[in-house]
Amino acid sequence: MDSIFSKLLENELFRDIDLNEKNIDISILNLYRFQVGEIVIEEGESSSELFLILDGMIEILQVTETGEEANLGIRKSGEFIGELGLIDASDRSCRVRSKSESTLLGIPGDKFFQLIQNFPKISLNLLRTLSQRQKNSDRLATKRYSELLEVNQNLEKLVEERTENLNLALKKIHKDLKFSEKLQSGILPPQKIIIESIHFFNLYQPLDEVGGDLFDIHQLEDKRIRVLLVDMTGHGIQAALLTMLIKSEYEGLKDLTIPPSEVFNLLNENIYTRYRSLNLIFPGFLVDIHMDKNEIIYSSAGHPEQFIIQNSSIGEMKKTGKIIGFLNDLNAEDRRI
Repeated sequence: MDSIFSKLLENELFRDIDLNEKNIDISILNLYRFQVGEIVIEEGESSSELFLILDGMIEILQVTETGEEANLGIRKSGEFIGELGLIDASDRSCRVRSKSESTLLGIPGDKFFQLIQNFPKISLNLLRTLSQRQKNSDRLATKRYSELLEVNQNLEKLVEERTENLNLALKKIHKDLKFSEKLQSGILPPQKIIIESIHFFNLYQPLDEVGGDLFDIHQLEDKRIRVLLVDMTGHGIQAALLTMLIKSEYEGLKDLTIPPSEVFNLLNENIYTRYRSLNLIFPGFLVDIHMDKNEIIYSSAGHPEQFIIQNSSIGEMKKTGKIIGFLNDLNAEDRRI
């Protein structure tokens, strides 16, 4: 068991996550061993597990209409497979075969989603891996396109083969983006939430499949309701990765029963000291709703003005501080309404 647990910690899915045998029970996971050439996943079968590769090499294959196999890539020890069908509850889209003697650890679907709730950084690691796989697919697609330009017009059969491989690669890119969209929407609050007789409604529509907007609605122990808004510059996979990073940092601060400005000061300190090389800067808006005091306290770190309707009048909730991540000292302030 010790050897299996150490292999688990080396997997890219659990990178930089503080796991120990007390906060994860590996006995609920399934251990598999495969011989060379043995099928791990068959295209079209139902998806029920995500697999961590503990040892060996696994090849990802797409079966063409002619029955031939197109190789989409190799996965090695420390990587994972089977995440797409598990997330969107679809049948397996590829055939997966053991290229060497391999040892895999299966995580059942319900256990996987529970792990994401317990360790939000797993979502960030998933997005990082998908981003890298997308880059690899882009390079493969570019290579295939360059090869097509060099192919003689008389080699019609070769052109058809390369075109089919290119289409398969592009299809995989699109599927990865769709998976990223589902993953990002999974960390956002539901469209409708009721807390202490307050009804929250939200509509999230990013420009692309994934985006750089983040919000959170949460009730603290002292019954105040805390709402966060963050707007990252840019869109797409890169912006989504950065919002996952911000979400991870905010998770460690959002339960603190301190004013919004102090939460932003701590968040700014973490972002500035840990991720300065990423040039990570963003505006944020944090508001605490105190139902017992009939008041709200907010802090706006460089965020565009929000509006509040009181007695048929509309008031602006102006900025109270600088944008987060730009300077080491944020010196955020609070406003009461």
